[in-house]
Amino acid sequence: MLCPFCLQESNDFPSRKVDGKGLVYTCSRCGEAVPLRYVRDYAAYPPVTYSIIGMRGHGKTTYLASLLHELSHVGIRWPAFSYLPLDEEGLQLVREKQRSLEAGHLPESTPQVLPRPVILRLEGMTGAVPQCHLLIYDTAGEAFQQVSSLKNFASYVTRSHVVVFLVSITDLDHPSVLEDLLIRYVQASLEMDGDPSQQHLLIIFTKADRFAADPRCPEEIINFLLEPDDVALDELMWLEISDKLESWLRGMPHMVNFI
Repeated sequence: MLCPFCLQESNDFPSRKVDGKGLVYTCSRCGEAVPLRYVRDYAAYPPVTYSIIGMRGHGKTTYLASLLHELSHVGIRWPAFSYLPLDEEGLQLVREKQRSLEAGHLPESTPQVLPRPVILRLEGMTGAVPQCHLLIYDTAGEAFQQVSSLKNFASYVTRSHVVVFLVSITDLDHPSVLEDLLIRYVQASLEMDGDPSQQHLLIIFTKADRFAADPRCPEEIINFLLEPDDVALDELMWLEISDKLESWLRGMPHMVNFI
């Protein structure tokens, strides 16, 4: 079984009684307490890690808050869909993020501490994985400014199948920032016995309202950003937009080497 904290495989999670808490399962590798339902329903809900990398101020925390907020509205399009946090700590964080966005408040930056995952049980989804446990991590941007801090505060990403790079093009201090981030990530991963070549790298561009105003931005991307939020896009449309975005970025000299 995969530990949601250290993301290492463990044969089992030993249980024990703790005064004031009752029954607790712990990871035999890192010693962290793992939610009861995560362990008991592990076979029915495979874990899916959502590991995000990005520089400070590029929108990671806001992106995650938006994702949590959107979960409350997915049921309109997927009638069978439901979600719930697995423990009280996750519940408090989810409700805090959702209510802040509903009130129009953007979340504050994440402090540089070892992140604890929010574990969500998702059911009734379309596609190959109808239900799962989604493991979400929010890491401070400072953790990615040096190899040493990445290893200390974001080591979990080297053990994720998919790594998500969040990038705000308009917030890049210098064209080389993205390349430097990638170089540091690869070095840290290799030093922790990871293998970046076995991971999928997903690039998500945040704060799109800024570059959508660029007259050089392809019309298809602008139209996509102006679509109402409740418009459901099929897979082919997503792929078309992704291809248009890549073609546009290849026309920017400072992006070509990173791509």
